[in-house]
Parts: sequence; structure tokens; C-alpha cells
Amino acid sequence: MVESRTSGLWKGLILVALMALGLFLLADRLSNDDKVNKDKAVAKEINRDNTRHLQEAGETRRLNIYQAGVLKPYEEPVVPNTVHYVWLGQKAFKFHHLVSIASAKRILKPDKILFHTNVDIMVDSDNMDFREGVESGRLWKQAREIPGFTPVRFQPTEQINNITLDPKTQHFHSRIQILKRYGGIYLDDDVIVINSFSPLMIYEFVIGRENSGLNTGIMLSKGNVSFLAHLLNEFRMYGTDSFSPEGSFYGIAALYPETVHVEPKKFRRLDALQSDNHEDNIFFGRIDHYQNYALKLYYDLYFLEETEMKVKYINTTFGELARLAYYGTPSIRRDWPPNIIRNLLVPNIIHYVWFGRHDFHFHHFLSIKSALHIQKAEKIMFHTDATPTGVWWEKAKKIAGSKLNVTRLEQPTEVFGRALPKVHYRSDVARLQVLLQYGGIFIEEDTLIVRSLDAIRHFPFTMGLDVYGLNNGVMLAEKGAEFLRYYYDSYHFFNDAEDHFNSAMEPYRIGNDHPDSLNIEEIRLTRPDWTDWFDMGRLWRENGKRDWSHMLCVQLKWINHDKTYQPEDILQMDTTFGEIARFVYFGSKDTIKESINIDEFHKGFERDDGHEHILRSKDKNVKNSPLKEMEERKMNTTYAK
Repeated sequence: MVESRTSGLWKGLILVALMALGLFLLADRLSNDDKVNKDKAVAKEINRDNTRHLQEAGETRRLNIYQAGVLKPYEEPVVPNTVHYVWLGQKAFKFHHLVSIASAKRILKPDKILFHTNVDIMVDSDNMDFREGVESGRLWKQAREIPGFTPVRFQPTEQINNITLDPKTQHFHSRIQILKRYGGIYLDDDVIVINSFSPLMIYEFVIGRENSGLNTGIMLSKGNVSFLAHLLNEFRMYGTDSFSPEGSFYGIAALYPETVHVEPKKFRRLDALQSDNHEDNIFFGRIDHYQNYALKLYYDLYFLEETEMKVKYINTTFGELARLAYYGTPSIRRDWPPNIIRNLLVPNIIHYVWFGRHDFHFHHFLSIKSALHIQKAEKIMFHTDATPTGVWWEKAKKIAGSKLNVTRLEQPTEVFGRALPKVHYRSDVARLQVLLQYGGIFIEEDTLIVRSLDAIRHFPFTMGLDVYGLNNGVMLAEKGAEFLRYYYDSYHFFNDAEDHFNSAMEPYRIGNDHPDSLNIEEIRLTRPDWTDWFDMGRLWRENGKRDWSHMLCVQLKWINHDKTYQPEDILQMDTTFGEIARFVYFGSKDTIKESINIDEFHKGFERDDGHEHILRSKDKNVKNSPLKEMEERKMNTTYAK
């Protein structure tokens, strides 16, 4: 019994001890938790402070980048007047590359233009034809002929940290190495120079702001300067997640603002680079950049490659800047080919080919009127197997009088023993046969002449470009022209599996084989805007208006339009077609707001001097003599390349 009581006593003591120990441990844990929570709160506050300090420091650095003039200028220029390009790897040399080099030469007047490349053929030869085709070879040859332009063999760094450099990083690294070694002006190959860099040449290193970050496509350097040394040091991080070429430039500029002059505005594009509204883009609209020193085109965002012929007539910011660089003037060149007195080889005879019975509409009348009153054709030959009928055909006959000759022409059903199963194949062949027999000017019945074609009648044969090759909707030919014979003979190999093979692709191939026998008009014989070919309705849309003042004629491609019009419909039609139709019919492209008796006005076309008949209006919105005004425009005879 005593033992039982003793055992119970001990158990009670042990239980009390355990409870005390538990309470002690619980109190200690609570104390530790409180300490931990306090430590976390302190750490959190420290982190907030650090973040605030970092943000403030970052804001200060960001402001430093935005502030031009942090780097103290020298009293005299310190940047060598040498322009550098870097070209790594074999690729096509295109017209916009040539424009960049031409702009650097024309505006900066550098002592040298060094073209650093690891492509042997570009160093050893002025002919890249066997690698990149005729176009690259021809353009590269022009670049090689620019005074002071020198290709330089360059071997770029291939690895850093035993990791092969990706092409983009290799290009960044190369331009830094070259500027550090030589000093001078680095330009990307799609940069156009607009104004002299002289105000910037007094800084030891210059880079420009872009809409996002810095514009690394244009840089000026004294040579071995601290900014470039810091940059090359950054490349030791290559291969880590924290490294990026663009980020390195921005980071160094933020950390060491005293080593760089940041040009805030005059190196950047001021338009919307990828806007859906074409008018806001330098390749489709007009945005003034003439205050810029230069701008980077970001040409890879543009889906077309222009040429020296096309930019003569492109009424856009890019067209102006390209003309300024290549031709020495931003003005649209209306004088090409030069207005040199030559024998007019092509007879001033207009030919139409009209197969099958179909309606003769107002726009067909406009075509004939344009041939009479703008081209002043000596004769119009209308070759048909089904003479048109209707009001507008009768009116066309009246205004043309004896100049209109309707000749019977059956549809050719075969050529060189090969069947022609479709009407448009037959028309393609017939128009060549007509030109072989007579010579002259063939135009399709929905083509309007808006300026005299005499400017190109001294060539033995002329066609315009098309997306498929050459466009046979307008052709000018001397009787028996050499190219015309080659073209017609190609139908020995007629291919009806491809609609455009013989009509468009074959003449383009023949033109490459016999370039001296053919004059190609890149824009002036087709439509005002090359993108029109992918948007045929633009001529009739109010938001699709395009400048057509450079055109010789406009192909309406009415097959893509399902409406017909009368003269009353075009009076206030605010579209490209409306302007052209008014110009041809009334003599003015401007909208007409006053009331007009169309029948009385139309009778004026039937007079002997009907080609001089235009709408004479008191309305200030209507010009009195636009035809005369156009004819009086003088054509510049110099080719200022």
C-alpha cells in the first residue's frame, strides 16, 4: 500500500514536471516566433527601402539617359570623318543598302566609307552576280563606284566564354570593336542620313534615343573611349540570362552617363512603325523627318523592295529621302527618261482589241476620249469581231470622227499550231499581231491616258511592270520591233496551265535576255501605288486616295469592280477614280459643286477643237485649264545621280 502511494506520487511529480517543461518550451517558441516576425518585418522594411533606393537610382539614371549634354563637348571635332558598315554573311545587296551608302557619301562627305565584311567576294570583286543574281551584282557594282567606298576584309569574333556567338550578338560585338579601333561613324545598312553630323562630332561618343531604348544603328565615337571599353567588358556575361546586347548599351549609358552624349530625338523614326493606317508610315505616307540627322528605316518591317526607277515617282517620305540620297533631290522625277530630242519611233496610233459582245460603258468612252484629247492620237484602230453598240459607243464615234477606224478581226483560235482555248489568251495574241502589223500604242479598253506617252515613244518597245512580270495591258511598239518579235515567237511554247505565263512571265524573261531591246516603266503605265495590285478596290474607296500626278496612264482593271457610272456620278466623287475621271472628262480633277448641263457640255467634244474643250467654271474649286497646265510643265533634263 505504501509502495502504491509512493508510485502515484512519483507519477504526479513527473506529470507536473512535464507540464512545466511544456509551458517553458511553449513560451520560448512564442518568444522565438515573435523575434522571427520582428526580424521579418525589419527585413521587409529594409527591402522596401532598398527597392525605393534602387528605383530612385534607376530613375536618376533614366533621367541621365534622357538628358542630352551630360558628356562635356570638345571645342573642336574629335570624331574621325570615316563611315563604317558591318556586313556579316552572304546575303542579297539591295537598293535600300545602296541608298544608305549614297546618303552617307552625299550628306556626310566622309574621308572614307569602310565596308567591313567577312564575305570574300565583296572584297575581291565588284560582281556578285553568280552568288546573288543580276540585281545584287548591278547594285553592288554601283556601290563600289562611289568615291571613297572601300570593302575591308573583317573576321568577327566567333566565341566568348567558349560559347559560339549568335549572329545578332556577333554583329553588335563587331561594330563596337571597329569603333573602338578606328573611331568614326557607324551606320546600320538601312540607315538614311539626312543632315550633317557636324554638331555631334565634338562629343567623344554619341548614340540616339529610340522609341524604346537606344538606337544602336547609328553611333559616333572618338575611338578608344571609356563607353566602348565598358561595353566590351559587358560581353564577359555572354551566355548568362542577364546578358542582352541592347540591354548592355542602355545599362552602360545609365551607369556612366558622363561617358556618352545621348541625342534625344534626331536619330529616331517619328512615325508609327507598324500602324494599320498606312498614312502614318514613312513607306506609305508623308511624315516630315527633315529635322533629323538620320533615321533607321527598320526595312525588314516593309514588305516591298523598291528600286532606283520606282523611287522616282513614289510620293512618300521614304521616296523623298531615297531620291535625296540617290539622285540629289527629294522632288518626284517626272523627267525619266530624260527629255532629249530623239526620233519618235512608235507611231501615234492607238489600238484596242475588243472580242465578243459586251456593253460599252462610260469608262470605255473615257479611255477613247483620253486617247484623243490627251495623247492626241492621229488614229484610233478598234479591232473587233463584234462592233459595240449603245449610247456611249455612239458618243465615242461622234467625238472621234474620222480618226476612229473599226476593223474586223476574228479571234485567233490557235498560234503556231497550239490551241487558244480562252478569250483572254486570244486577245493576248491578237494585240501582238496588231502591233507587228502596224506598230503603235496598244491599251486595254479600261485604261485611261492621263499624260502624253510621247515621253517614251522614242523607245522601240515599252511595257510596264506587273506583279507577275510585265504588263501587256499597255504596250508601245515600233513596227517590227525586235523585242516584239521575240515576244510573239515565245508563243511557240504556249502554256495554258498558267494564265500569266506567256503574257507576263515570258516577256520578263525575254527582257532579261535582251535588255537593250526593251524599256520597262516600273510604275507609270500601271497604277499609282504598287500595293494596289493586292487591293484592286482602292481606286474607288474614299480612304484609298493616292497621288497619280506622276502617272502616264492608269489601268482601272474594271473586272474587279461591279459598278458603272455616268458623268453626273463623278462630279463630287472623292476617290482616286473620281479625280482621274473628272480630269479626263471635264479637264479638272477637282470636285465640281455647281449645277452642270452635261448634255450641253458634252457637245463641245464634237467640235473640231474638241480636244481643247474643258469645263470653265466660276467655282474656285475647279481649275480652268489643267490640261494646258500639265502640258506646260517643264521636264528637267539632268540625271543627278
